[in-house]
Amino acid sequence: MKTLFSLIIISALLLAACNQTVEQSSAVDAPMEATVELKNAGFVPNTVTIKRGGTVTFVNKDSTTHTATSDVFNSGDLEKGDTFDQTFTKTGNVNVKCNYHPSMSLKIIVK
Repeated sequence: MKTLFSLIIISALLLAACNQTVEQSSAVDAPMEATVELKNAGFVPNTVTIKRGGTVTFVNKDSTTHTATSDVFNSGDLEKGDTFDQTFTKTGNVNVKCNYHPSMSLKIIVK
């Protein structure tokens, strides 16, 4: 019985260590830069993953004005051809929208 209990504890510790390693390696694999285009009334792509300290560049490819706005930043008005860079110093998820087009949404995952 004591041996079975020891095996269960060791298995749980190994599983926890493996999960931590996977999270760390995925953060290492995340890029430092990403580009998001604002076009066809949407963010393309609509989900990006970057490493903490990385920068997302927003490029307006539409003929209409857009914004890239979140609780963390606001690009202001972006006319056709305008760009905006945002660097992310904290890990977590950031939800982005366009103030003019509420159906536009983007999720940025910072690892």
